[in-house]
Amino acid sequence: MDQINWIAWRLVSFLVHLMATLVYFYGLVLSEITFPDRVKDSEEPAWAGDWKFLTRWNFMIQLVVFTTLLGLDLAIVGKYIFSRRSDCLDLSGHSEGKQSSIIRRLSIIVDHVIYSLAFPLGVFVTITFWVLAAMGPGTVTSRPTKYILLNHIVHTLVGPTIILELLITSHKRPKHLVKSMFILVAFIICFITWLFFVHFYIDFWLYPILGKLGTVGRIFFIFGCILMLLIFYWIGIAINKLIWTEERDFAFRNQPKPLHQLDTTIMTGVSQNYNPE
Repeated sequence: MDQINWIAWRLVSFLVHLMATLVYFYGLVLSEITFPDRVKDSEEPAWAGDWKFLTRWNFMIQLVVFTTLLGLDLAIVGKYIFSRRSDCLDLSGHSEGKQSSIIRRLSIIVDHVIYSLAFPLGVFVTITFWVLAAMGPGTVTSRPTKYILLNHIVHTLVGPTIILELLITSHKRPKHLVKSMFILVAFIICFITWLFFVHFYIDFWLYPILGKLGTVGRIFFIFGCILMLLIFYWIGIAINKLIWTEERDFAFRNQPKPLHQLDTTIMTGVSQNYNPE
C-alpha cells in the first residue's frame, strides 16, 4: 500500500470516528441537558433514571470506545507528523518509541472492548429494540414519540455504526477468544442480576414485555437474549477474519515510508553496489 492510499484509508476511519463521537456526545447532551426530566413523561419510576437500562450502559460503552478511537487517530497523525519532522531534523526516536508503546497498549484494550462488549451489545440493542417495537407499543418502552431523535441515537445508530467500524478499521482479534468471551458473559451476569434487583427493589420490570410473560416465558426470553449476544460476539470475530487478512491488517497498521525515504534507500543501495572498473 502506498502512502497516499494509507492516508486515504486512515482519513475515512478518522471521519467515521469523528462523526460517531460528535453524534454520541449530542445524544448525551439531549439525554442529560435537553430532556433531563423525560422519565416523568412515562410510566417508568424515576429511580436511577436511564442508568437502569441496558441501552444506557451500551450507549456509554459506545461513547467511550469511539472517543478513544478518535484520540488514537489524532495520536497516529501526531506520530506521523513527528516522524516526518524527525527525518528532516534528525531528532531522537526515543519520544516516538514511547508514544508508539502507549498507542499500542491503548489500541489493544480498545480492541478487546470492541469484540467483547461494544459489538455484541451494539448490534443486540438495535435489533431487539426494533423487533420488540414492531410487536406493538408498550413492549419495550412507554415514552412519548417526542424523544424520537434521542431514541434513534441510542437504539438505531449504535448497531450499524459498530458494524461499519469493524468493516473499515482493523481491530486485532483477542488471542484467547474464549477468555475474551467470558468478559461478555460476566457483563451479562451482572446485568441480569441488576434486572432482578430492580424488579424486587422497586417492583418494576425494566422492559414491559417481561411483565407480560409468565415465569417460563421470562426464562426462555432471557436465555434467548443471552444466546443472541454470544452469537453476535462470534459474528464480530468472523467479520474480522473475513475482511482483515494478515496482509491487509499489516498494511492498515503500518505507515509506509515517505517517498523521499524510499528514494534515499534506493540510492544508498545503488551506491553501495556500484563498483567502478
